[in-house]
Amino acid sequence: MMDYLSDLLNNNDREWYHAHKRENKLATEQFEQLVQKLILGIGTFDESVLNNDPKSLTFKLVRDNRFSPYKAHAEQEPCDLQLEFDLKNI
Repeated sequence: MMDYLSDLLNNNDREWYHAHKRENKLATEQFEQLVQKLILGIGTFDESVLNNDPKSLTFKLVRDNRFSPYKAHAEQEPCDLQLEFDLKNI
């Protein structure tokens, strides 16, 4: 998942994205598995999260917002945020 996101960061264009749909699907599946593990982990002390479905908590990485009135987020500069943590402990 992280390799795909890193590659996407360096190749952020439509052609590359469409040429790597299989990798996108795998990365999405891995992310949803991570979210499910987080839900189950948090659910040990907060049962209110247990009814959530990972797919309902995420959004498409690539969204067409050409016709959306909410474009403020798209005008901002991307930040270099790197999260480092051990996924084995989740």
